[in-house]
Amino acid sequence: MSGTINLENSPLLLSGNPVIIPGASFTLIHTTTVNGVIGQFDSLPQGSIFATIYTISYKGNGVFDVILTRNTSGPGSGRGHG
Repeated sequence: MSGTINLENSPLLLSGNPVIIPGASFTLIHTTTVNGVIGQFDSLPQGSIFATIYTISYKGNGVFDVILTRNTSGPGSGRGHG
């Protein structure tokens, strides 16, 4: 994506049931510019837990990509707290 995406207070909704192994990440938004993403999803600042099993980052892949990482512990991870 080139240009700018303004996420300010936008909801993050995932559909389907992706099979993501614990510790794996996937990119929601890939940018090619320094200011490619402005703001954050509604109530999801950097490092927040989303849908009880993912952590969100607005600095993913060493740039300004938005990524979700499947947590390695906690609900739904198959390990950790139960």
